[in-house]
Amino acid sequence: MSDIVDLKSRLVSMAPRDLSGATASDRFSYQQHWALCHLLELHVSGKDYVVIFDHHEDVMILDSESSPTAISGYQIKTKDGANFTIKNLIKQDVGGGEKPKLLPSIMGKLYDLKAKFPEVQLLAIVSNVSVTVKLGCDVKKHYDQEITTFDELHVDDQKTIKEALKTEANLEKDPDLSGLVEFVKADLPLRKHDTYTRGKLTDFLQQLFPDREFRIFPLYRSLLSEVVVRNNRKETIEAFEDLLIHKSLSRSSFEDVLRQAGVSGSSVDFDEVSQRLNAEGCPFSLLSAIRKEWDAVRLDRLAARDLPRLRLREALRESVTSHIVETRLLDLIEKVFADVRKVMRREWGFSDIYLKTAIIIEAYER
Repeated sequence: MSDIVDLKSRLVSMAPRDLSGATASDRFSYQQHWALCHLLELHVSGKDYVVIFDHHEDVMILDSESSPTAISGYQIKTKDGANFTIKNLIKQDVGGGEKPKLLPSIMGKLYDLKAKFPEVQLLAIVSNVSVTVKLGCDVKKHYDQEITTFDELHVDDQKTIKEALKTEANLEKDPDLSGLVEFVKADLPLRKHDTYTRGKLTDFLQQLFPDREFRIFPLYRSLLSEVVVRNNRKETIEAFEDLLIHKSLSRSSFEDVLRQAGVSGSSVDFDEVSQRLNAEGCPFSLLSAIRKEWDAVRLDRLAARDLPRLRLREALRESVTSHIVETRLLDLIEKVFADVRKVMRREWGFSDIYLKTAIIIEAYER
């Protein structure tokens, strides 16, 4: 247990290296789309995980939210044209300024994670292109490997990488990279990676809910925004819980994101709601008004990320949870409506019918 607590504290107490260098917007977009695609794969796997965005590394993955013991680190690199080479990956450019100094290489940055955290079990360079390498005892170069492990490399390439890292990291002996380093050519293309990601999302939803239909584009925008906001946050991280809240998505938090977006085992159907409200004697005027707002509220849950709607969802979630024991839906609506009205701001501009419709959807999707 002490090792777990220690890892949690070290993830926070150790200052990340500077990740704020000049980065093209297309690379940020590629990185965020890759992270979302990988997040979907992890979620389908059924295993526990925490995906950490832009903290110590482009993407880090812990094996557990409550008891992490293993870390995987990913650097996401885009390249237009030729493959990467070993020379590219170990090259140290010279920085500007009054006292020019060598900047970290791509491999050097990645290995820094292992130097800080012995719990690291994977260091991967992920790109839209392959790495040109020699494999095994073969002197011929290979150009189209999808995944290349360090152990598969020709001994000359292994030696080149070890010696470069030993010098750059000022190590006393060669680093042990066996079973640790991978070079990955991602399926995600450099162009139209948004289209590819929507396809991955479609596959993800079909695996989890084969009998349901979803509005893919607003859902894609909603989930991507969850990645982007965590990637770009600059709040001070003082505890592991802060890291989970501000810079990460875990299995449990992503489940909540999906549920808030209407993706859960509990689906809400207006016809079912209508039958229940009719049976409880709901006035026709109220039922008709709810029907008119229904699609707008559902779409807002998928796509709207403005502060008023986020605050509204939080208030709805808390109040519905406290009143969910109500037998009659009409009673639950009125009690939650009264609670939410107390915390509403007039300038948010939600109508009474919009609020009551949102209450119903929140209650059914819990």
